[in-house]
Amino acid sequence: TVQTAYGETCDGTNYNSVTCQTLGWYTGNVSCSPTCALISTGCTGRCGDGTVQTTYGEDCDGSNLNSQSCASLGYIFGGTLSCAANCDFVRTSCVEAADLAAGAEHTCALSDGGAVKCWGRNNASQLGDGTTTDRKNPVGVSGITGATGISAGVGHTCVLLSNSTIKCWGLNSAGQLGDGTNLNRTAPVQVSGIANATGVFAHAYHTCALLSDKTMKCWGLNTSGQLGDGSTANSNVPVVVSGLTNVIGVSSGPTAYHTCVASGTGAGYCWGANAYGQLGNGGTTDRSTYVQVLSLTSASSMTVGNGHSCAGRTDGKVFCWGLNNYGQMGNGSTTNGVTATEVTGLTGAILVRAGGFYTCTLRSTGAIMCWGLNSSGQLGNAGTANSTTPTSVVASGFSRLAAGGSHTCSLVYSGAGARCWGNNDYGQVGDGTTTTRTVPTAVVP
Repeated sequence: TVQTAYGETCDGTNYNSVTCQTLGWYTGNVSCSPTCALISTGCTGRCGDGTVQTTYGEDCDGSNLNSQSCASLGYIFGGTLSCAANCDFVRTSCVEAADLAAGAEHTCALSDGGAVKCWGRNNASQLGDGTTTDRKNPVGVSGITGATGISAGVGHTCVLLSNSTIKCWGLNSAGQLGDGTNLNRTAPVQVSGIANATGVFAHAYHTCALLSDKTMKCWGLNTSGQLGDGSTANSNVPVVVSGLTNVIGVSSGPTAYHTCVASGTGAGYCWGANAYGQLGNGGTTDRSTYVQVLSLTSASSMTVGNGHSCAGRTDGKVFCWGLNNYGQMGNGSTTNGVTATEVTGLTGAILVRAGGFYTCTLRSTGAIMCWGLNSSGQLGNAGTANSTTPTSVVASGFSRLAAGGSHTCSLVYSGAGARCWGNNDYGQVGDGTTTTRTVPTAVVP
């Protein structure tokens, strides 16, 4: 019998219900000395012993981080990983990605702190790292701090800065960088004459800015009237979109030759190429000034693909129009539409992004649904069959969304970095390979 009143902690094989586990150890056995004192030298493994016991749920132990870092945990922008007293990782100093942009064949991420990293195709220096070398993992963009928004086209990338100016880099054949030249740039250059921007929106070979007074300026390729200034002349400096006011949402689309916006009234307006009815005005004639999208109300956002357009509405529904040869309108058919048509069975949409010939939406549940062309697995449903109605991406818990030419990317809620899927010919998935992925795959910093 253990006589605790007389200082005994055990007696023979009676350990007074004490075990190695109740003492905070993971394994082993206690014993009792001839003087009735409990002996714990047979206990092994505990938080604080400097050894990481992963079997027992430890992430780390003291200064032993088990060879992990912020980068190895998926944080694209790195940071400093540490260990808590309970042997859990402390990730508060790891740098989160805040947003993503997908170009035709490259991808970029924006950090909470305003830095930018890019990966994928780099033939025109669209990655901004001072080279033309393709990258299968993220690399830093030189000379960018204080970025608050990002967008990408076929071969160029642009960022909105905290001082309301815009910088761009990469392909500049049509003046899409807006710096007054047509020279490709391996590092960011300032867009001329923009000092009050609230957003930047890249398309295939042209770029637009939303200004603080809710008007717009665009620059770059204009052969279809996509700059909206009433002409078809290219411009390497920003020009005013004629007559447009009260803009609340502007399209981006890395393969698009047209532009669309949502008005504060809930109406939608488009201009530029219209061969497939992608302007939504009931016709197929290109327009160099804006026309209203028919059968669309309550629009809050716009996105454009290679011949089709979609609008997110305030009620969480999505409407699309234009080219529909792969089902990218999401209405169960492959017939082109010249006015807005509701996407079948979709509710709760908070972000809509059009890729080359497909469309995806992020729902309020954190799930992503996609439809249209799927030849490279860009719909993320583990297959390559096209879909004329929304199909679920394998996985959930997403917080942002970007659609490229034929690849898709998203951020995840858990702080575990970015996921990409689809075409990976140039490393645009960012997993260190050029293997096509049909399901979300972690970007490897």
